[in-house]
Amino acid sequence: MHSAIDWSAYDGMTCEGWPRDVIARGEVIVREQQFVGRPGRGRFIKRA
Repeated sequence: MHSAIDWSAYDGMTCEGWPRDVIARGEVIVREQQFVGRPGRGRFIKRA
């Protein structure tokens, strides 16, 4: 998790898994690793 504060309640914890669904503004965008949103929804952000 990324945030602007210098501590986290989750510090030192490990987690395994992968998001199954993605919801943005109440709309399902990705379901079971498949894009199901409307064309033109959102914008692509290139990895650094």
